[in-house]
Amino acid sequence: MKLFQALKEKQKLAGEIAELKRRVQENNSYIVGNEQNYSTKETLEKLFNKEKELIDLKVKIQEANRPIYHKIFELAELKGRVLFLKGVFTDKGIEKISNFNTEVIERDCEITQVELDKIIDETKSKIYELQDELDIYNHTTEI
Repeated sequence: MKLFQALKEKQKLAGEIAELKRRVQENNSYIVGNEQNYSTKETLEKLFNKEKELIDLKVKIQEANRPIYHKIFELAELKGRVLFLKGVFTDKGIEKISNFNTEVIERDCEITQVELDKIIDETKSKIYELQDELDIYNHTTEI
């Protein structure tokens, strides 16, 4: 199995586990005389087997990713950087403090919106480059 397939399988298993957990929580208690939708004991057994399957798959994925950890962590930090930079205020000019008086303040910024957008665009380019490298790795690496 290729790494990209394992990553898809991991997501699928996580979804199945979430559904099994929901079934246990919602179906364990039932009104006597009514039919139980799912057997909690059988569902728990399935859940525990899926969890073991997911753990084994995660270990294989982690082992396969070891050579590219740096790129994975860098990608995550760059994505966080973009989110952070998008929150930087670049307001400039005269601003009224309140509608009820004539007090005003003057704002300036060290990094303009144009400069900030350029930094964000450069960071996004690096993200796309890293993502392409990881995609190639994920499609060519066997686990």
